[in-house]
Amino acid sequence: MNYGIVVKVLGMILLIEALLMSPALFISQAHGGEAVLPFMSTLGVMVILGLAMISVKKTHDHIRARDGIVIVALGWVMISIFGSLPLYLAGSVTHYVDAFFEIVSGFTTTGASVIADVEGLDKGILFWRSMTHWIGGMGILVFTLALLPALGVGSLQIFKAESPGPVAGKMVPRMKDTARVLYTTYITMTLL
Repeated sequence: MNYGIVVKVLGMILLIEALLMSPALFISQAHGGEAVLPFMSTLGVMVILGLAMISVKKTHDHIRARDGIVIVALGWVMISIFGSLPLYLAGSVTHYVDAFFEIVSGFTTTGASVIADVEGLDKGILFWRSMTHWIGGMGILVFTLALLPALGVGSLQIFKAESPGPVAGKMVPRMKDTARVLYTTYITMTLL
C-alpha cells in the first residue's frame, strides 16, 4: 500500500472540510454566538494537521483499489471526528458521542438527530449541521476528486470506493471533469 499517497489525500480532505466549515465560523461570529472559539480552534487544528499531512512524500502517483478503500474509510471517520468537535466544544450536545452521531447523520444524509431543540442552536452550529447534509448529498470525497489532479494523483479508485452500487462509471474521460460536472449540476440545483 502507498501510505504516502493515502496520508496526502486524507490531508487534502481535511483541508477541504476546513474550507467548507469556515462559513459557519463567520456566521457564528456575525450573530455573536458562543461557537466562535470552538470553530476557530477546530479549524486551526484541521489546517495545521492537513498541511502537515499533504507535505508527506509519496512513493508513486497511482492509487490502487486498496488505497482507495482505505482513503474512503479513513476519510469518513476523519471528517466525522473533526466535524463533530464544534458541536461538542460549543456545548450544543453534552456528550461527544452525540456530536459524532449528529455529524455522521449529516454526512450520510440520514437526517436523524439527538438534539431536541435544533432551532435553539447557535446560528453557526446550525449552519454547520445543515452544511453537513448538503456536503453529504454529493460526497466530500467526490469533491476531493476534482482537486486530486493538482496533487498529481489518480482518483478513479477513490471514486469507485465512494460510489454506491456494483459499477461506478465515469461520465467523461477525466475524473476531475466528472467531479466538475457532478458538482456543477448539484450546485445549480441547490441555487434553483
